[in-house]
Amino acid sequence: MMDVCFQLIIFFVLIMTIAKDEDAQKVKLPLALEPPIVEDEQLPRSININIISPAELLGWGQTLDLRSPEGMRKLRDLMRLEAKILEEEQARHAAPAVGGSKLDATVVVRVSEDVEYEVFQNVIALCQEVGFQRFQLKARPKEDADGSP
Repeated sequence: MMDVCFQLIIFFVLIMTIAKDEDAQKVKLPLALEPPIVEDEQLPRSININIISPAELLGWGQTLDLRSPEGMRKLRDLMRLEAKILEEEQARHAAPAVGGSKLDATVVVRVSEDVEYEVFQNVIALCQEVGFQRFQLKARPKEDADGSP
């Protein structure tokens, strides 16, 4: 029975990674004016949120409209589920809290350049309400500003 559980966990982790990469390609990132950003692979634990124009969130295998109360409620439920899973994982591994935050994860937010700031601010506030304290905003490096790969 335990073998089946571990195989299911591995299956869903692999599927989630593939879906994360597909969503990230649909976001038109703004130009970064700061030094290079840490890549996802360098973060010990991260949760990715992709927001495209005008206010749609891509993630968890679905698209949410962040302008509607239903979309924000669904995002809140998904973030609470992520927090619960993370807390259980930390309890299993007895991972101490870092920097006073009980949730040891970074929320990586990719926002298209034409998304209004208010939408971005509401998503960050919702994540803070759930208990996440570390955030990273993704942007294109200066050398990619002309659209070259």
